[in-house]
Amino acid sequence: MRVRFAPSPTGNLHIGSLRTALFNWLFAQRHGATYIVRIEDTDKARSTPEFEANIMAGMAWVGLNYDEGPDSNGACGPYRQSERSYHDGIHQVLDSGHAYRCFCTESELEAEKAAADAAKRPYQYSRKCRHLSEAEIQARLASGVPYTIRFAVPESGDLTFEDAVRGSITFDLALLSDFILAKSDGLPSYHFAVVADDIAMGITHVLRGEDHISNTPKHILLFQALLPAGQSMPTFGHFPIILGPDRTKLSKRHGATSITDYQAQGFLPAAIVNYLALLGWSAPDGQEVQPVADMVRQFSLERIHKAGAIFDTQKLTWMNKQYIKQLSLADFRSAVAPFLDPALMADIANQISDDALDRVFDSVRDSVDRLDQINTVLAVYARTDAQRQEQLSDTVWTDAQKTLLAAVYDALGSLSEVSDKTAIKSALMGVVKALNMPTGLVFKTVRLAVSGEVSGPDLTTLLSVYPMSVLQDRCRVIIHSS
Repeated sequence: MRVRFAPSPTGNLHIGSLRTALFNWLFAQRHGATYIVRIEDTDKARSTPEFEANIMAGMAWVGLNYDEGPDSNGACGPYRQSERSYHDGIHQVLDSGHAYRCFCTESELEAEKAAADAAKRPYQYSRKCRHLSEAEIQARLASGVPYTIRFAVPESGDLTFEDAVRGSITFDLALLSDFILAKSDGLPSYHFAVVADDIAMGITHVLRGEDHISNTPKHILLFQALLPAGQSMPTFGHFPIILGPDRTKLSKRHGATSITDYQAQGFLPAAIVNYLALLGWSAPDGQEVQPVADMVRQFSLERIHKAGAIFDTQKLTWMNKQYIKQLSLADFRSAVAPFLDPALMADIANQISDDALDRVFDSVRDSVDRLDQINTVLAVYARTDAQRQEQLSDTVWTDAQKTLLAAVYDALGSLSEVSDKTAIKSALMGVVKALNMPTGLVFKTVRLAVSGEVSGPDLTTLLSVYPMSVLQDRCRVIIHSS
């Protein structure tokens, strides 16, 4: 088995394109198939090396390794269409009578389209050049009249193929126009290049988005005209489209659509892969959060849905949080490192000792949904005593709260090691029991006194970061306030 992901470098790697790449990759991993990346850059006006680099970097970031591609020495290269020649194949379909030269000018074609619009009917090329005599063709060639090459589609009959995702699909060939195979500059059209490449690379399964279903009859006709003896037609399968929450095709108006954007927002590659796998496919075991190895083991085309898949940023964010929780502390610190604000970290260093930094990061891990939120949740540790007191300047402390903080002051003083989170929690629970106060009230009051915030990092970890004297001083200021 040989499958391919064939992006066009006319933009950054889109979330929908990555899902196509992922499904092909999962299929290849599941069946031991060869996974090929082919760059379809025949659109010279819009294709750029920068977009190609973005596509390849995005695939590398999420871990979709391939067997053959632009930077490999595979036997079926080159893997950029701009580096391949299609001259012989185009002349093969011309010589076999499957295609013909079309000398129609742009103005003639526009007139045909205008007439179709006026008659309120779908436009189809008139095929008038299909019926030119050999003498007429040679005369125009001798005069240097520019031409395109069109495929001679049968004018009647049905074309049926078995889609690996959707089952049997039938097209009425009478509704299919004679499509262009080569432009007037001699360059191949998308339709010709993609089929010629699939044949040359021995592709056995063409797995792509449902927006290509309408292209499939054209491609099947081309395969029939070009396939060498003994080589079989590939299996076709079309994945459901990805929709925004309003059930329209996912676009920039729904938010970020390129993988670069999600990377910059601090989504983990594993979360992206896991979430995309569930956009149009469901695992037999029903599990949502699962490692790649489990997805590979369970993946099948039979479990791909036909209906469009709704892209839900909130669900992706939830899944990202699950993967952040799974990181070791060392891996978490490594993951957030590119997002850290150096100025903020310098302020934290003025308040917190180096040996407490692990506890600082450990305390905020459960508060982070995306890695780019790290500076916001760390800000509490950068605040000076003066800034914290300014935050609390309008707070009215009740006698009950002061009594509570006095008990906390004594409880902290009884600890031999304030960095012991278990001991801190035990001391706080002792205050709860001694004063017969609600646990929530005690914890919220202590948090507000120590950090100046009503919410934030895990309280026991927060307290373990500071020297005991600092914690007691913060309680003392409030205890003796007027």
